[in-house]
Amino acid sequence: MSGTECGAKRTFKPGAYKFSLFGNNLGSGYAAAIANMGTRTHMGFRMKLQAKGVTFDKATLNGGTDIKEIGETDVTSIVIANADTELMYTFPKDFNYGKASTMPAEGDAGLKTGAIKVVVSLAGEAEPDALYIDYLFPMDKVGTTGDQYFVYDPEVTGGKVGSQKPNGAGQLAASGFVAVAVAAVSQLF
Repeated sequence: MSGTECGAKRTFKPGAYKFSLFGNNLGSGYAAAIANMGTRTHMGFRMKLQAKGVTFDKATLNGGTDIKEIGETDVTSIVIANADTELMYTFPKDFNYGKASTMPAEGDAGLKTGAIKVVVSLAGEAEPDALYIDYLFPMDKVGTTGDQYFVYDPEVTGGKVGSQKPNGAGQLAASGFVAVAVAAVSQLF
C-alpha cells in the first residue's frame, strides 16, 4: 500500500511460488480471551512440509547446519535437496503489522515492523519425509488488543543443486521434486 491506495505492482517470474502469512485478530472478545490466558510471549503458526514422490537426501539450515542439530535456533534459510535439485526457503527477519481499524482511513500510515522467529524441526520418526516450520510472532505486536493484523512474506525458490540462479518452484514440480505444505495452525506460547 501507499497511503490508502494500492502500492507499486509486484511481479514474479513464471513458475515462481509465492505465499504469505496473513492474520488478524478482531473484537473485544478476542482481547478478553487473551487477557484471561495469562502471560504469553508469542503466537505461533506451524506449517508441515512433506515430500511427495521424492526422498529428501538432506535438509540443511542457516547455510549448512544439519536439521538434526539445529534445535530451537532462529532459522534464516532452509535448503532441501535430492541428488540434483534444491528447494530453498529464505525467511526475512521482519514482518509488518498494524491496527486493523485504521486501515480504511489511514492505509499504511500506521504500518510497523517487528521481528519474527522461525524454528524448523523434523516431524518425527513416523514421518521421515516431513518437517515443521514454526513462525513465531511476538504477542505484543500481533495479538493483545483485538484490533491487529500482520503479514509475513517468506521466499521460496528452486533449481539445480549448486546453481546460483534458482529457476522457480514451477521448475521443481516439472523435475518431480515436490513438497507439499500442509496446514498452518495457530498456537499461543
